[in-house]
Amino acid sequence: MQSKRDTFYAHLIGRRVPTFCTSGGRSVLSHLPENQVLDILARSDRKKLTPRTTTDVGEILQRIAEVRETGCSLAVEEVLMGEVAVGAAVLDASGCGYPYCRVFG
Repeated sequence: MQSKRDTFYAHLIGRRVPTFCTSGGRSVLSHLPENQVLDILARSDRKKLTPRTTTDVGEILQRIAEVRETGCSLAVEEVLMGEVAVGAAVLDASGCGYPYCRVFG
C-alpha cells in the first residue's frame, strides 16, 4: 500500500485506545471466547475516532473472525488518519492472548 506521506509522526504514549478498533486489540479479542468478546463490546464506548473507525458490532465481529483465520489484523485509519497498523497477539503457553506486536506506517 503506497503511503500518502513521506513521513508519519504521531504520539500515542499515555493515550488509551479502544480495543475494538485497533489491530492489536482485535488480535487479542480473537483469542477470547465469543461471550467474552460480546461482553467487552457491549461495555465499550464505540464512538468513531476517525471517519474510518469500525463501530458496528457485526462488522467488528467479522473482523475478529478474519483475525482468527489469518492470525493477524489490519487497521487502516481507524485510530489516526494516515495510519496503517498490523497487529498480532502474543500468546502464552495456554493460548491466551496478551501484549501484541503492532507495526505502524
